[in-house]
Amino acid sequence: MVKLRRRGHDNFGAKAFDFSREGCKLEFRERPQLDETVWVKFDQLELLEATVCWVDDMCVGVEFARPLHQAVFEMLAARFR
Repeated sequence: MVKLRRRGHDNFGAKAFDFSREGCKLEFRERPQLDETVWVKFDQLELLEATVCWVDDMCVGVEFARPLHQAVFEMLAARFR
């Protein structure tokens, strides 16, 4: 689970899947629009700016504005295992 923030909206929870250094797949009820900027919050990390790059039913793919550092990615990947 991650926290997601949309411009002008409160934070809400989302499930993260297919996580990579460049982005991830998110599933939730309040779906953002294609090309919308959102902010993703993983525990113990700062907000990550991301852009919605695809939308499919209740899932979206987001691309992080900056790829995660390899060490940060490995720490998060270990948590998801």
